[in-house]
Amino acid sequence: MKNHQKHTPLTRPFHGNYGRQEFTIIGAPCDLIHRFCQDLIDTFSNFNIGFVDAAHQSDDKRKVKSAMSYIDNISHHSLEWEEGLDNFAAHSIFSQQDFVLVNGNHFKGKNQIVFIDSKKKESLNKKLDRLNDVHLFILSEGEEAIWGYLRDDYAAVPVLKISDQEGIYSFFKNLFSITIPPLCGLVMVGGKSMRMGEDKAKIDYHGVAQEIHAKQLLDSFVDQVYTSVSIRSSGEPSEIKDTFTGLGPFGGILSAFREYPENAFLVLACDLPMIDAEAIRYLVERRNTSKLATAFLNPKTGFADPLFTIWEPKAYMAMLHFLAQGYSCPRKVLINSDIALLDLPNEDWLHNVNTPEERASLRL
Repeated sequence: MKNHQKHTPLTRPFHGNYGRQEFTIIGAPCDLIHRFCQDLIDTFSNFNIGFVDAAHQSDDKRKVKSAMSYIDNISHHSLEWEEGLDNFAAHSIFSQQDFVLVNGNHFKGKNQIVFIDSKKKESLNKKLDRLNDVHLFILSEGEEAIWGYLRDDYAAVPVLKISDQEGIYSFFKNLFSITIPPLCGLVMVGGKSMRMGEDKAKIDYHGVAQEIHAKQLLDSFVDQVYTSVSIRSSGEPSEIKDTFTGLGPFGGILSAFREYPENAFLVLACDLPMIDAEAIRYLVERRNTSKLATAFLNPKTGFADPLFTIWEPKAYMAMLHFLAQGYSCPRKVLINSDIALLDLPNEDWLHNVNTPEERASLRL
């Protein structure tokens, strides 16, 4: 008898307890952790960095000024609710943060940065169950080495002195850079092409079908190229079937995130035959991973164009929030979100071809 699958299997993002990418700072007095986190936030101001902490007294004030903070003030929470912050609510609240720093003295979290500080030696020894993915040890002033009870299990983990600011910044710069989401291409070919009267993805503008041409263009700039289709036609792994049906391109983008929630997608519609390698290079080089998306301002519409755009993974939850409120327009998501909006250097790039007349007038 086959095992019964009650719910649809979904690919879940690799969230920590609070954010998509989180780093837990543990093993030092809270005031040192506060200063350390504030220094990181100030140094890496090009990122949105959130902070999670707990207060020692109900009237404690905010200690770290970050892009977003959640403080458990014992009697109440800084976002003004009485119940605690569960993981599901946390993932939503911190969904637009690139990284979340967690005070590990109070909370469990992924990716630990462990201080060696004699003031917290006994406390840390009681919290060894919180150390499951240690990335770095930092020796506080006066400390010369990690303690014996840590040495055997974490011999391969790098150790830096707190006075080595250059080394610490270099470590975090590298750590943040390797957590930047991989960029994939998504060629949109799922439309009905009713105005054109034939499949726009199959039209030959450049010696091959436009779908193939678009994939070939993207291939040099991204890790993997996928095709967004309304009905799976070939069964190729690179095809992503639209599982958010009846929503047009909005559903195609959501379907891609449903399959690969850790990836960013450079979306390219098949009705933009003037897109070339120069256009893709221009967009990729100006990608801002801290924004929800990187898009061009279309001078003809006065709005961001959603179908030649890099959508970051944080757009997944944002788009679902818009859908829950009854909106299925990707342009509306861009208009009402924190995006990198680029001036368009070549208006031909966003020239749509949707009818036979537009096709006949096209000059390639």
